[in-house]
Amino acid sequence: MSLGLPVRRRALLGLLFAAGLTAGCASPPRLSAPQSLSGRFALVSQGEVPQSLSASFALEGTAEQGLFVLNSPLGSRLAEARWQPGRVWLRDAQGDHDYEDLDDLARHALGESVPLEALPDWLRGRPSPLGFSDALPGGFQQMGWRIDLSRQAEGRIELQRVAPPLLRLRVRLEAEGAAAP
Repeated sequence: MSLGLPVRRRALLGLLFAAGLTAGCASPPRLSAPQSLSGRFALVSQGEVPQSLSASFALEGTAEQGLFVLNSPLGSRLAEARWQPGRVWLRDAQGDHDYEDLDDLARHALGESVPLEALPDWLRGRPSPLGFSDALPGGFQQMGWRIDLSRQAEGRIELQRVAPPLLRLRVRLEAEGAAAP
């Protein structure tokens, strides 16, 4: 669901924050790397223009090198991002786009810096080696975000920015080796 945002902005917003609530019945593409994650997410932002997005995703790799694929709840490809040292590029309905780094991609899509490099670790339930973290009951806080792991055993992780405006990502990871519905 969206609140009047252009398709490209919604795709970029979803691409920036990966996985969550079960939206639709389509499964994201399966990636073969041992460092791959897939699932669904619901993203809510209460900034100047409130936004929400639900999608499925597949994430492969680490902060240094990876691939993120974003699909609509019905299974159509919205965007694909790849990154490696010195290069970040995005393919969406409008074509291919190059960025200096993941922070540059975040600034162009959201108008602010967001710690995208930390997402692969956070979605695996651990602090990123890129910054100091504080342990909290049921999770941890790092880089201005609270990572709630209290339901990680169910495949659910919630990420929330500590400072306003509210930006919350609810993730539901698929179990490794789970059959696609």
